[in-house]
Amino acid sequence: VRTTDWKNNRYDSEIWLVRDGEEPFQLTRAKNGESRSPRWSPDGKWIAFLSDRDGKDQIYIIRQNGGEAQRVTEVKEGIRSFEEKRRPEWKNR
Repeated sequence: VRTTDWKNNRYDSEIWLVRDGEEPFQLTRAKNGESRSPRWSPDGKWIAFLSDRDGKDQIYIIRQNGGEAQRVTEVKEGIRSFEEKRRPEWKNR
């Protein structure tokens, strides 16, 4: 969901989830950045996404039921999109 932060003159995009029969809930909250381009893990337990919460875009993962996001890449110039070579390699966590 993309919202407008009028006070800081910027947009903010965060990831929300909707489950059948439940109210939508906000999954990510990047205080100084945004979260976008979510991708489900093969087992459906994790969501990978791009975020610039630490300055440059990196890939993060978060459990599908929420919690603290974990950064899984550290690319100096940042990541612009999920390309085949930079997609998360899902391993048991």
